[in-house]
Amino acid sequence: MSDLEKLLARSKKVQIGEIEVEVHSLSFDDLVEVSKLTDKDIEIRSKATKDLLSKALKKSFPEATEDQIKRFDLRYLNDFMSAVFEVSGLQVDEKKLSEMMATSLA
Repeated sequence: MSDLEKLLARSKKVQIGEIEVEVHSLSFDDLVEVSKLTDKDIEIRSKATKDLLSKALKKSFPEATEDQIKRFDLRYLNDFMSAVFEVSGLQVDEKKLSEMMATSLA
């Protein structure tokens, strides 16, 4: 086993709504979307938010269909994304996250 194996993305279980969800950390593959989350262009930020959320949901719910992913209830968005950032070791101001998510999806 390579030493790099010890540094691979991790996961943890968190309560989202009424279910326990295994949330996976972001990885090198997600860097493009993460870098665009603070872009000044709302179109770029919105697409990055949708793409990152979709990838994160697919990791947590591999059996979910594309239609189910598209119908993810936005009331859980902040909790889910907060958990993703937390398990990834990224510190995010909850207020700023809420604002960012709201303006990205506007």
